[in-house]
Amino acid sequence: MLLSPDPGFAGIWPLLAAAPLSFLAAAASAPAEYHSLPWLGTLVFSAGVVLAALVNAVLIGRLARRIGSTPTRG
Repeated sequence: MLLSPDPGFAGIWPLLAAAPLSFLAAAASAPAEYHSLPWLGTLVFSAGVVLAALVNAVLIGRLARRIGSTPTRG
């Protein structure tokens, strides 16, 4: 559904906002789209994008903390 040939921007904006790790969520949800449960692909995609966004936020926060901290000379 979200990764169909014409999804609009329903799946594109979250995918790009949480890139590059969210591309793994798209790859993981593609096989789930063809499962017997139609909502499974959407659930896998949404959970994957949320997890990718959280990992990206943690990595960016750690990088900002490392760059922002000034070394002390004693």
